[in-house]
Amino acid sequence: FCVFCFFFMPPEASSGLNSVAVLLPLALFAFPAIEGLPFWAIGVGVVLVALCCCACTPVEPRQPSEQGHPARQARRPEAGELVELRTDSGLHFVAMQARFGQWPEDAAQALVGQVVALPAAALRRKLAVQGTVVVRRQELRQMGVRRWDGVVHAVANMGAQALLIVNVGEELEPLSLSEGMTTHLPTALMRQNDGEKLLAAVGRGRVRLRTRSPSEAAVARAEELSFAERHAEAAEALGEAIQCVESPEEALPLHIRRSDALRLAGKAQEATLDALAAVRLEPESADGWLAVVRAHRASGEAEQARKAAEQAVDLYEINDERLTALVLELTRPPEELAQERKETGNVLFKQHRYSEAKAAYTSALDVLPSSEHSDTLLRAACFGNRAGCSQQLHEWESVISDGTQALALQPDNVKVRLRRAIAFEALECHGRALQDAREILSLDPRHAQANAIQHRAGKALRDLGMPDPGKQETTAEVSQSHSSDHVQQRVSSASVHAVGPESFRLSEGTQASSCSGQSPRPAEPRRSGQRCRETQLQMAQDFCR
Repeated sequence: FCVFCFFFMPPEASSGLNSVAVLLPLALFAFPAIEGLPFWAIGVGVVLVALCCCACTPVEPRQPSEQGHPARQARRPEAGELVELRTDSGLHFVAMQARFGQWPEDAAQALVGQVVALPAAALRRKLAVQGTVVVRRQELRQMGVRRWDGVVHAVANMGAQALLIVNVGEELEPLSLSEGMTTHLPTALMRQNDGEKLLAAVGRGRVRLRTRSPSEAAVARAEELSFAERHAEAAEALGEAIQCVESPEEALPLHIRRSDALRLAGKAQEATLDALAAVRLEPESADGWLAVVRAHRASGEAEQARKAAEQAVDLYEINDERLTALVLELTRPPEELAQERKETGNVLFKQHRYSEAKAAYTSALDVLPSSEHSDTLLRAACFGNRAGCSQQLHEWESVISDGTQALALQPDNVKVRLRRAIAFEALECHGRALQDAREILSLDPRHAQANAIQHRAGKALRDLGMPDPGKQETTAEVSQSHSSDHVQQRVSSASVHAVGPESFRLSEGTQASSCSGQSPRPAEPRRSGQRCRETQLQMAQDFCR
């Protein structure tokens, strides 16, 4: 009877019947008095014990069907792992994975689907839901819930595929169950502001969660590259995004952004092509015409830029303040306008508004068409001042990039070279920092900051066991001078045979005395030549120090 019930009872009772199958033979052998009972009484007792065991045994949460959700591979996420999600209504947020649940390799796939807003009080009811459940943590606290075990199991028993918890505040923290507790429900925590926006969208209608499309992933990568000022790579990423989209509405902003990235990368002609592609898609786009005007101006085509701005304002009747301002700017000399924006950046720099000052210097550089057609000192000043803003913002790569361009236009600028040396030292490029410090000291031997950088960078190179670049160059020069001295010595020795040994000794003594700074005295040729070379090497080493 027990074996029959074990095979034909529902799966929820399997653990209880296991207990009966083990305990029943023990009870039959331990209590001989049970043999006197009728057979029907024993059967009723077995059924009652099985039902009691089934009622006391916790039910494992049901797994989603394979039809609705693909098979998932169990993976325990690390603390701090984030999932990036989007909604079909345009919301974008991130959630932190809990360190329990059954997460696939692409964790966002576990949360993709219909969103269901569930009040915390509904966890005590026996409901059936499908999709991703969203619960407020504040409501759980008001109900007196302090542990996640019961919440997760309650939502899992409803048949949900995942659980999103709206946190109290904007912090994200890893959630974990108590030791020994297991669950298969993927759970994540989201910020309060994002959660309230998601719940408001659910209240207005059906909302589905989804992951990033290939074009969105490419745009996100382009944003990161643009922030790092790697504009050429950002333009390539935006090109990939343009290939992934199909509608003109989606391609329009991508063409505009790619045009800006190419212009900042110094590829003005290619930027003009992307900007023109944008205005062909939407002739009344103000941003598209702005990109066209900026690209023409960056390529040195001031007349073409002016005609494009007038065409946008007069022909397409685009009433945009930025285009109107550009028309006025194009009628003024670019050097005058750049000088005005540079002075604006100087005022902002003195007010410690470094980000705004950096933008002002960038706009001043945008006005100047190119280094060949503009004031060299003005461009060098804008690059150097922008490097100073980046130094205050600790953007060391930008300091090096702008400083290098400024020094290419004005190599004797001590202030810019010092900024670049500081940036090299911050990035632990001690060799290049040492070279810049020595260049400064060659122009100003009493420069205290350059002297300090020279000592620190030299000590760092010695501690790391790396060669000194200045000493390597000096050693090469000394070895070259040695070879020339050797050739000269052979020529002089040939003339000695013709003149005589006494005059040879006199010439060698004079050479040695001139290197050592003492009065002329006769010396042996080999020893005096060796001293002269040692003196030259010592002087070179002193110069490197």
